[in-house]
Amino acid sequence: MKKKYTKDEFLAKWLNGDLNKEELKAFQAEEDFETFKAIAELSKDMKPPSLNRTKVLHEIEQQTTSVAKIRTLRRKWMTYAAAAMVLLAFGISFLLQNSMVTISAPVATTHSLILPDGSEVVLNAASTITYNKEEYSEKRYLELNGEAFFKVEKGSQFLVETTNGKIQVLGTSFNVSARKKRLGVSCYSGLVGVFFQDASKMEQVAQNNKIIAQNGEIVERIVIKQQVSPEWTRGNSRFYNVELVEVVEEIERQYNVTIIYPSSLNAIKDYNGGFPHDDLRGALQIIFGAFDYQFEIKGKEVRIFK
Repeated sequence: MKKKYTKDEFLAKWLNGDLNKEELKAFQAEEDFETFKAIAELSKDMKPPSLNRTKVLHEIEQQTTSVAKIRTLRRKWMTYAAAAMVLLAFGISFLLQNSMVTISAPVATTHSLILPDGSEVVLNAASTITYNKEEYSEKRYLELNGEAFFKVEKGSQFLVETTNGKIQVLGTSFNVSARKKRLGVSCYSGLVGVFFQDASKMEQVAQNNKIIAQNGEIVERIVIKQQVSPEWTRGNSRFYNVELVEVVEEIERQYNVTIIYPSSLNAIKDYNGGFPHDDLRGALQIIFGAFDYQFEIKGKEVRIFK
């Protein structure tokens, strides 16, 4: 046990609470257990003492005349230093995790929040943003998965990164939808810059304009109706020239249902229209009635048929 508990793997197991009862009991009986415990407490606050190995060993050698004692102290110091490094590594990991903020809107909901700089964000259903609260004041950067509407306070560069592209602004209001390999960016005030890999090839999106990109290439530019925010923030989804299956997926997100539909729906392109978020039956009638499809609702499942 005396050799085993000084190993990094054993200390890591102890930190994670993975020791069995026998191992923990034996470890707690060791004379150095309290020292390791104290190191662990220090590492929680990320304020471990600064250790200078050469200086410490020199002081030990100056204060003792016993070679055996020096060797013992040297061995213990190295054990404690190794333990501190292990615990410090865990502490850094915990710190990084704790500094990251992730906020989500589950299916069938929207969620509003204020970022540390006062910028406003509204998350659409099944959407998530993540940012580093420790770095945000110096670097206004966040990651988006899904769809969100932003009202950005003026200041330094504000960057939204998605898997489908990046959006850069200084102060404006805009909407970003990043689903699968499709990116839609609508500007409601100010000016928005959109780029993919090369920031020097940024596409500017002016007020009341929207771009749609597929697989990193802009495929459409649209002039949108003048308004202060997208319709989904007011309880309605609106679509312009989309495949009908994209509308089906949005109904599933907004109502937390599963829609089973025939393959013939995949052939319907360039759909223009929308649906409300507070009436499932009405939404289904609006969308599928226009194409002479019928529907049946059974709990959380909707079946579409001719």
